[in-house]
Amino acid sequence: MDRWLQTVSTHAGSTPRPGVDGLDAWIAGLETDGCFVSCSSGTTGKPAMLPSSVADLDFVTRANVAMFSWTTGIRPTRDRKFFGLGPRMNITRNERIRQVMIDAYCSPALEPYQLPIPSISIGATMEMILLRRRITEGTASPAEVVDFERLSGERQANIDAARQDALAALVEAREHKLLLASFFPGLHPLADALREQGVGGFHPDNAVLTGGGLKALSVPPSTTPMLPHGPFGAISRPSSTAARATSSRQKPSSVASPVGRFVVLVRARWA
Repeated sequence: MDRWLQTVSTHAGSTPRPGVDGLDAWIAGLETDGCFVSCSSGTTGKPAMLPSSVADLDFVTRANVAMFSWTTGIRPTRDRKFFGLGPRMNITRNERIRQVMIDAYCSPALEPYQLPIPSISIGATMEMILLRRRITEGTASPAEVVDFERLSGERQANIDAARQDALAALVEAREHKLLLASFFPGLHPLADALREQGVGGFHPDNAVLTGGGLKALSVPPSTTPMLPHGPFGAISRPSSTAARATSSRQKPSSVASPVGRFVVLVRARWA
């Protein structure tokens, strides 16, 4: 792992690191040297592990606020309630982005909500990905398959129970402007449940921070527009707004100026 890191990073900290027990311990050791490794969800079976420096983390946190503000037109006026509606990853990069979005957009009087399930480490994510791969290839042992089914069932039961808690919290906070953060598989079941229950009265100016596609979730075509025009009210989505701006060559609004390296991309596109 140290050799791999040296090939993809200009700053890999001090190497080698003998005696490290497991991937999570290796990542923790890197962070003491100022090298922060993040990992994608691995839905495709091929997760991406990327290193970041402290400067990278500073840039990506500032860029997320600027990007979100620019693409949606929503000013960071700290007047919303934050809802983290998906499993929380124990990754420093993710945690810093989450916190900077809360600091920029969420009211100090409204406590941020997080889906009440244990956070997931990079090591646990990789173990599950590799086990799925062995099951697909037919090389997993019977004991591994049984353990996988048990763990999957426990996680799903925890998620189902947590979603009931999230539904109650959403209904309680519906008069406030909301900032909802999750992948689509975390948002769709909640929107579907609220629709079935006939819950309305949500503030007409909510926002969603999402990405990553459907994550292997199968949904009927009729449910595609549920989020932007569904029970949560009018939803601003950065991805669709950015796509429209790019296709029509719109200039960035004055709500927020993109920062850092992104400035070069904006000038190249809209000059």
